[in-house]
Amino acid sequence: MGEWELSEPERRRNARELERLMAELDEVDRRHGLGAHPATLGSPGESRTRRERPARGRSGRGRSSRTSRRRTRGERSRTALITFVVAVTMFGFVVVDTVDVGLTVARVQAWLTGEPAPPREGRGYSFAQTQPSSDEPVGWSPCEPIRVLVNSDGAPAGGVRMVEEALQKTNEASGLDLQLVGSSDSRDFFDAGRDLEEPVLVGWAGPQEVPALSGRIAGLGGAVSEGVQGARQYLVSGTVVLDSPLFRTLSRSSGGMREAQAIVDHEIGHLVGLSHVRDSTQLMNAESGATDYGAGDLAGLAALGEVPCRVPGF
Repeated sequence: MGEWELSEPERRRNARELERLMAELDEVDRRHGLGAHPATLGSPGESRTRRERPARGRSGRGRSSRTSRRRTRGERSRTALITFVVAVTMFGFVVVDTVDVGLTVARVQAWLTGEPAPPREGRGYSFAQTQPSSDEPVGWSPCEPIRVLVNSDGAPAGGVRMVEEALQKTNEASGLDLQLVGSSDSRDFFDAGRDLEEPVLVGWAGPQEVPALSGRIAGLGGAVSEGVQGARQYLVSGTVVLDSPLFRTLSRSSGGMREAQAIVDHEIGHLVGLSHVRDSTQLMNAESGATDYGAGDLAGLAALGEVPCRVPGF
């Protein structure tokens, strides 16, 4: 038996467990209406932490011809997942106090397969996902460009520039190659079968369109990881959706623009693989007033940039 070959009983047990998990995700998707493909996306119970800030002004293509191809690909993913692919979706959420916008922001982390690993104290960063039986991070392949499309419908003035700035900061800190390559009119933010040639979609929406933005949730972002069983997992697609009414409010003052930029930066941090930390000096802390990446955030981003390159075909 090869090093990564499973016995027949283990295969059957794993298949049953994956079927159970997917049934749970189907039910979550039905109840919450996130528009996710049942084989890949969902929204488990959320844990919320408050983020105090001083008053200051913090995934489909737009071509309908690709719809049927994406659907076919998504339908195939269920069988592939059962047999040999492990796929996980992670999302980070932003919650803002609607009574005094800009004063209170909370970050909410929710995971398809359970709670994220507890942050390690003292080093100032934590990874959203780690490799099986390892503390090595799951990240994007640093040898491949990460192509990003933006749907600016509902964006505030300067919204696209915020995304550009967040991508630039993250590239400089990590060595990754996030590229804003164009615009999209797609509103299918949770398309599990998105064309991996342009795997990231960023946009703005309201709670009527994206129910997950209801109440005090101001934005969400995350990525899908995928890997052949026994091999390294990589992030392969992702989404950032920001609350359009809130961002329009924040954009009316310089202090609000700083807060809006910090929200985008934080969500791009989740997109590339960072999780929350306990260090209150870091942007990825859930209760900090930081408006830029701290030393721990930068160290975590640098580590994500050191992920080994993906071998073509895996």
